[in-house]
Amino acid sequence: MSGVIASVLASEASGGGDVVSPYVFGAFGFAALVGLLIITVMINVDR
Repeated sequence: MSGVIASVLASEASGGGDVVSPYVFGAFGFAALVGLLIITVMINVDR
């Protein structure tokens, strides 16, 4: 199992991996925040 972890760390350290688009990263972050906002509003409706 440690060999798998070592290979993952080595591939990330090389910098040759796929770079996630900033737009995709931002859209995912925005969607996560909107989802948390909806959950928070749903929890506070009963109060």
